[in-house]
Formats: sequence, structure tokens, C-alpha cells
Amino acid sequence: MNAGLSPSMMRVENYPAWFRTLIKLQHAAWNEIPLQEELMGQFWDSPMRMPQLPPHVFRGEPDACGPIESSLYREFRNHVDEYDNAGQREEFLDSLQLYLLEEVATVLPDVDEAHVGNLQNREDLLRSPEARRLLYRLRHRRFPTNIVDFTGNLAVALYFACQEGHDDEDGRVLICARNPGQLLQPDVSDLRVVVQSSRFYWLTQGTLAVEEEWVRVIPIPRQHKRPLRVYLRCAHNMTYATLFPDLEGVMEWMQQVRGMPAACPDPQPATKQYEGWWRKVADQARERSTRFSPELGTGATHK
Repeated sequence: MNAGLSPSMMRVENYPAWFRTLIKLQHAAWNEIPLQEELMGQFWDSPMRMPQLPPHVFRGEPDACGPIESSLYREFRNHVDEYDNAGQREEFLDSLQLYLLEEVATVLPDVDEAHVGNLQNREDLLRSPEARRLLYRLRHRRFPTNIVDFTGNLAVALYFACQEGHDDEDGRVLICARNPGQLLQPDVSDLRVVVQSSRFYWLTQGTLAVEEEWVRVIPIPRQHKRPLRVYLRCAHNMTYATLFPDLEGVMEWMQQVRGMPAACPDPQPATKQYEGWWRKVADQARERSTRFSPELGTGATHK
């Protein structure tokens, strides 16, 4: 910062590059209000002040590539893509999720196995508070689900775009002007959901193209990630510990950031190790689905 020059009087090019990225992101969320030097100066003088944003939802990703995909779609991509018809893809994803929930419910003592087993379609699943809670628990434990996390807090999205461990990649923040999928009622008893202002959406096709006209993508250059993390920590007390305030969050942080090995390190990628299991699950889900949608079992186009 130039000596004797008020930050509010500095020209745009004199601000740090990471700060210009932050302002660009803020103004994109403000429906593209033009960047003005006086507004930039006001924000520099009062970094604790967060602007009043429109009712958008946001998602931060530490690597800027490709469409948004649910973990369920990623694990079963080859099986889902056997269907050319959008309706059949949607029904197959629903059946996959229901089958996996049934399997998990058989071994979890605090889940009503009979209740989960009686769910016949996605509508039943999303109407059931117990089934939704199970879905959220599995999502936080990296189990394949067809829900994707967004947030109502722009700063939270920026944190995930700048997350440690990805400083050699450009990140991105996505700003959605409308709901990107079917909104699920959040479980407010989960502290992680509350502090992250989480919004969970069911992606009917398992994927969302970022080229949609109502989606804006703001790139976060890799060289700006570290100073942006410092800004978020100092101005908003936003760290891994505050966004993941539970024991599982601490263990994940120790493994991802501090390099602590997992309890049972596996040299093989999970998708290779469990490839046969995924195939079995896909076949079981396809067989299950024919009870409710006979065309689905025979509608796949093998590629």
C-alpha cells in the first residue's frame, strides 16, 4: 500500500491481485454491478462487512474443470450412461440410491430398516425425514449419493474454492441464479450443516452443466488462494476447524492437510478396488427398479 495514500483513493490496478479477485466475485454475486474504485476502496477499508446478496446459491470447487457431478453419478457413470433416455437415467439413479440406502440400513442399528426398505421412489425418499438424515450422514462420509452441496454463504463457497491441498490448481466459484436441482430440507441438528449454510440439491440426471445461462463461473487463480484463505480467516474466522466442527472433520483435516495416513491405507484407487462391487450394485438396482418401472430394465443401450 502506498504511504500517505488512503486505500479508498487507490486506483484499481494498485490493489493486490487477490483482492481484485475477491471484489470480482462479490460483484458477480451482486448481479454484475460494475467495478467502481470507490466501492473497492470502501470494501478495503471495511473488510468485515459482507454485502447483502441476492437469493443465489453458491458452490466452491478447488479445481476448475468439467460439470458438477454427484458422487453417485461419478461412481456409476458407465452404468448410468448406458441409458440414452433422460427419464430412464433419472429412474436408474433413483433406484441406485434407494438400493444403497436399503443395504446401509441393514447394518446401522439406529436406522429403521423396514421403513427404508419400504421406500418405493424418490418422492418417498425425499418426504421421509429419517431417510434424508441417513442420506446426509452418508454424504458427509463420502458415500455415493445423488445430492450435491451448495451454500447460501458466498464466503463459504470461496473457502472451498481455496481449500488447502489444491494450491497448484485454479479453483472456481459457481453462482446459481436459481435452484440447480430439487432442494432437500436440511437437517438443522447437524452443526456442520448450520455453520456451512448448506443447501442440498438432488440432481435428477446426476450432473449439471456449468454452461447453463443461469450459472456464472468465477475463476479463482491458484496464486490467489493462500492470501484469500488468510483474508477469510482474519475477516470471517473461517477455517477448516470452524466449518467442520466435529471429530470427523478434525480427522479429515489431519489426513488431507497434515498428511496423516488413513487407518487402513489402500494402494489402489477406490473405483478400481471396488469395481466389481459397483457392477453388482448397478445390476441389483436395475433389477429392483423393474418392479416399479418395467421399461428401465430393458432400456439400456450398451456402449
